[in-house]
Amino acid sequence: MSMEKAVHDRWLKGKIIVPSNRSHLFGDKLTVLATSLAKEHDQVIICGGLNAERETESKDRESMKLPGTLDQLIYEVAAANPRTVIAMQTETPGEMPGIEEVPAVIQAWYGGNETGNCFADVLFGDYNPSEKLSLSFPKKLQDVPAFINFRTEAGRIVYGEDIYLGYRYYEYAGRELNFPFGQYSSQVLGS
Repeated sequence: MSMEKAVHDRWLKGKIIVPSNRSHLFGDKLTVLATSLAKEHDQVIICGGLNAERETESKDRESMKLPGTLDQLIYEVAAANPRTVIAMQTETPGEMPGIEEVPAVIQAWYGGNETGNCFADVLFGDYNPSEKLSLSFPKKLQDVPAFINFRTEAGRIVYGEDIYLGYRYYEYAGRELNFPFGQYSSQVLGS
């Protein structure tokens, strides 16, 4: 079950939902519509992320940017309604400019058939997801330890990061992150 369907089934019956099937690719019209709707409602949930077309084991992503105009949609909707929750479904970190303006971000990963129900359980406070991340979320591609080594030499891949992978690199280099590895939040789930 998708995140959108689970939220709709539990909370949004009879309320407005902007279609999400690849809607992040539709551009400015969707952003204008979503921003207008955000101003009219108490809370907003944006479900976004990547899919198998953009993120797969068989190749590297071309960038860490979100597809289409999703960044713009997130930024403008959050500015229009400060009670916006962003639910990202990805298997790797991505650039999220302006994310500091959003009060809540849920990383949903790819959880299989029950992803939507699990997401809804977290969103509505039925389950505490432990509030810890298994990896760091850098602000931009240039902050990633492998960025300066992203090349080959005579067909051989260069792993110049040595032991400075993941959180070790970010601590060593003093890089500011969107969300650090193992981060604990100060949020409390309640009724």
